[in-house]
Amino acid sequence: MAKLLILHRMNNAEATAFGLNTAQLADLAKKAVREAVAKNVIAGVPTTILLDGRVNTLDASDQRLKPLVNGRSV
Repeated sequence: MAKLLILHRMNNAEATAFGLNTAQLADLAKKAVREAVAKNVIAGVPTTILLDGRVNTLDASDQRLKPLVNGRSV
């Protein structure tokens, strides 16, 4: 007897990870990175970031990092 193979079609399926959709996961990752960088700046650790399209390592006292400590983007 031949076996019948049925493929189920998933309509409007959305990728998830840990119950979050891709936009929510990207937002969570962005917040986590900002928080980690801000904590490093507060701790006085030099920080490597993408600034004006270039990778820069900035000393923690660099004024361009001040917005990160205040919760804003550079």
